[in-house]
Amino acid sequence: WVIPAGKKMELVSIGNHALGTKFLNGNHLINDRLNDTFNVISNSIPGFYFGRFDLRCATLNDLYEGTIQVMELNGCGAVPTHIYDPDFSFWRGMWELIVHWRNIFEIARANKKLGVDYISFKEAWGLYWKFKAVTK
Repeated sequence: WVIPAGKKMELVSIGNHALGTKFLNGNHLINDRLNDTFNVISNSIPGFYFGRFDLRCATLNDLYEGTIQVMELNGCGAVPTHIYDPDFSFWRGMWELIVHWRNIFEIARANKKLGVDYISFKEAWGLYWKFKAVTK
C-alpha cells in the first residue's frame, strides 16, 4: 500500500542502518553534565570501560539529567555511529575509526598493566563464531 501524500509514518522504532536511519554527529552536545551522567551509569557496570549506549530520551535536558532509557549497550567493538553523519567525508570517518580503535588499545594496555590478560586469538575466534551464531 502507498502512504498518502503528506502523511508521516514511523517505519521502525529503533535506528538501523539497513532501514534508512539518518545518523548524526552529536559530539557538540558533550559537556561536563553529560560526562557526569554517563560516568554514573558506566561506573555502575563492573568491568565496563568503553562502549556505545543506544538510548532514548524526550529532551536534551533529560539526556543531561540521565532521564534516559538505555535500549542497548554495545561494547568496544561497536561502531561509532556518528561516522555515518552525511556531513562526514569518507576520510573523516576513517580517522574517527582510527581514534576509536586507538582508545580501545590504550584501555587494553592500561588493563594489562593492572594484571588483566589480553584475550587470546583462539578465545576471540571462538567468541566471534558464538556471536555470529546468535545473531543469525
